[in-house]
Amino acid sequence: MFSWRALKPAASPPPSTDVEDTDSDPDPDPDAALSPSPPATPTAPSEDGFDAAVDGEADDDGEEEGEEEEDYDGEDHDGGEVVVDLLPKKLRNVLAWKVSKFTPRVVKATFTRANFRLIKTGRLWIGYWGKHVAAERFKKVEPWKKVNHFPMSFECGRKDKLWINYARMKERFGIKHFDYLPETFLLPTQRRRLKSVFHTHPLWIMKPPASARGNGIRLLTTWSDLPRKRDLIVSRYVMQPLLIAGRKFDLRLYVVVTSFEPLRL
Repeated sequence: MFSWRALKPAASPPPSTDVEDTDSDPDPDPDAALSPSPPATPTAPSEDGFDAAVDGEADDDGEEEGEEEEDYDGEDHDGGEVVVDLLPKKLRNVLAWKVSKFTPRVVKATFTRANFRLIKTGRLWIGYWGKHVAAERFKKVEPWKKVNHFPMSFECGRKDKLWINYARMKERFGIKHFDYLPETFLLPTQRRRLKSVFHTHPLWIMKPPASARGNGIRLLTTWSDLPRKRDLIVSRYVMQPLLIAGRKFDLRLYVVVTSFEPLRL
């Protein structure tokens, strides 16, 4: 159904990859092609609950965001350009992804090469790729639409909330099943508890609760180096971690959540 080919140099200019701002239906009834029973009274284009997130509203979990991404320019950055075999206009009207200023260039490029339009406003889209949005906004999403986050994912994605939930599970099910994370303290609320055991371990690691890419991580050997009033998590440093070729590593597992009631992974 979809096809594209890369040419160096391009035989013809690539299709526009500009992000569209649209609050009107590009097709008389594009939703009908996606659902056998669309809503009898469609909501206004700005009422799907995702426009505010596109405009840069703060995350509901306060998670630190990455740098703003530039629009995809249609080039493959290997000296050539990408030429896309366009689908019929009526079908392209339906194939739209809503994006934000934080959508990575590689994601925009992938959507464009697969014949999707990129839009910033409106409700006629089949996928959204952007910032975290409040859980109640998901109630307004039609069943055929896909979103790159699922509700409350920050309960596992933020380091402080991950530890809180881990501690709850450890208390409920016992240390036999929850003994794989090092002892951790949430600052500033658990500062006194940390101080009482700080001397028992030669090295600690300090991290911001809602950051990524290694930003703000420091190793601690002396109590006086610990900031007093910042929100931090401090854990015992794992002295002999598992290594691959002498280097640390992590594993990232992606899970497709197809339903929450009932839960299906």
